[in-house]
Amino acid sequence: MFATYSNCTNLTTAACGINVINMRATYTYCPNLSEAICGPNVVNMSETYKNCTGLIKAACGDKVQEMP
Repeated sequence: MFATYSNCTNLTTAACGINVINMRATYTYCPNLSEAICGPNVVNMSETYKNCTGLIKAACGDKVQEMP
């Protein structure tokens, strides 16, 4: 899902399914994203929430290895 929803200014909530393993930069520059939940098999979340200034709640699974 690399950069799939990048710059989606209308996105407010997001969730991904069990088949997703790479969420790198998926929600970058989504200023109205306030809540996001990733699936249980996600490994890479590098820069996933970069510049998501409205983010209040985020959850990730225990398989995440990259989340700088």
